Amino acid sequence: MATFGLISLDHATATYDPVKHQLRVNVEGSAPHGTHGIQLKPIQIIGGLRYELDAWTPTYPVERRPYHYEQTFDIPSLTVEAPSGEITIVSLNHPCGLPVTVRWLGYKGTPTTKLVVSGNGAHSLKQQDGTQVDADNITALYKEPFNVKEPIPTSGQGFAKVLFDPYALMMANSSVEHGIITWTLNSLKTGRTQVIVERWAGEGLGLIRKVYNVNVVVLDNVLAQDSSIAQVDCLSGTVESQGKAILDFLGRVFVAVRIIRKAVPEAQLLWVKAKLPRGVIYPVTDPNLLSHLECRFSTPSGSASMTSRGWGDWAPPVFSHHKIIGMHHIDVEKLPMHINGAVEAMRKHHIKDAFWEASLESPSVAPEELPDEPPYYVFHMVDGKHVWVSQTGEICVTEACERVFPKQGL
Repeated sequence: MATFGLISLDHATATYDPVKHQLRVNVEGSAPHGTHGIQLKPIQIIGGLRYELDAWTPTYPVERRPYHYEQTFDIPSLTVEAPSGEITIVSLNHPCGLPVTVRWLGYKGTPTTKLVVSGNGAHSLKQQDGTQVDADNITALYKEPFNVKEPIPTSGQGFAKVLFDPYALMMANSSVEHGIITWTLNSLKTGRTQVIVERWAGEGLGLIRKVYNVNVVVLDNVLAQDSSIAQVDCLSGTVESQGKAILDFLGRVFVAVRIIRKAVPEAQLLWVKAKLPRGVIYPVTDPNLLSHLECRFSTPSGSASMTSRGWGDWAPPVFSHHKIIGMHHIDVEKLPMHINGAVEAMRKHHIKDAFWEASLESPSVAPEELPDEPPYYVFHMVDGKHVWVSQTGEICVTEACERVFPKQGL
């Protein structure tokens, strides 16, 4: 997911065409890979032109990539809008604003002499832009619409608009009733993102920006298959009541165990692998985003497997006569540590990289060699290494080729 905010700026240029009455601004810099929706947002001030360089940037750690962005603005008279002949660009590394001299264009793009006017435009650049920031939190269910409401400016001169990451959210509807504008949004993926509402009430009243931190979570509909697994409230309830129905990694594994044991009561869980949905090309730091599970079981007549096709969407069990040997059974109900606890243990050991997938498994050795050995959470990191986390929070790191758990180290 991504959040909306300022990005860094290394270089900026500006030109003004007095024939077309257009101001063209070019910016260059570097930003995290995956940054999108770059824009120069005009900030209302008196006696000058001020812009804010914003974009949607990913929340996960990635390398930085160079970018180049160009935007054109219709300015009837630059000498009136910016008497100083400069514009100001606010960025992450220039929070007070970077002054950029505007180069005038004449016939066939040759520089011309700009008009000199009196005034104190240089002082106006130091004025506050009047932007007020407020924040709120929204918890939304995955693929369930939610509303953002704001009053319409009563002056008749202002505006209200909403900004969001189009890769994370989509606009479902908008309406106006009794002086309140309502935007109905829906989620395209799980995780954290932002919705930003901007209201400008008119000259001298400033821009009011309200930030909604949106956390998109999932409601596992597999609970409807077996009412004995959990009791949940209806969807019309509050977010707090719906939160009871959100299953974490172990909760979804427990559902798979229950489904298999309905067909084969003697089935024993051997290992679980959690992967990202197909098409996701970036690693994550939140294990709950690994929505596709593959569970393998041993049965009296061979083995069985179950695969989830998404949140709570399970494919039918597949049974085989091939036996799997050399692995311990996993009792999900007796595991003391959840997968989030394993991630916290990694962070305590200063392992903060993202990962592609995770698994719950026991050492791949004969059970008699390591009797009663509890399973480990294993994370396939972005650098190709594997991080093993024991149920007590101990850590072991192996290279990609060392897939079998080492007997030394924990």
